[in-house]
Amino acid sequence: MEIVAGFKEELLAEQLRHFLEDVVPMFEVIGFGVPEACLAGEIYAKLENSRQRIGVADTGIAATASLQGLTVVTSNLKHFERIIALGYPLQLENWRNA
Repeated sequence: MEIVAGFKEELLAEQLRHFLEDVVPMFEVIGFGVPEACLAGEIYAKLENSRQRIGVADTGIAATASLQGLTVVTSNLKHFERIIALGYPLQLENWRNA
């Protein structure tokens, strides 16, 4: 979802199809199930209540990474640091510093 949403509208359908069929399968895709959805909903609600919205996709990514013990690699540390500030265990790495 995040990858497709990041494409510009003018991206040709053929380019998007190529990306989804040829590039995405080169990576491990981690499932998003009930435990991830429940944690994402909890995180989302706490952020909403504190008026620190970051969006549904980022809360799902954070919940998945947290439950799987994975590091979120992003350049948008600001959003994910809000989740850490709420007390959730989340490891971050800025890909721009790699």
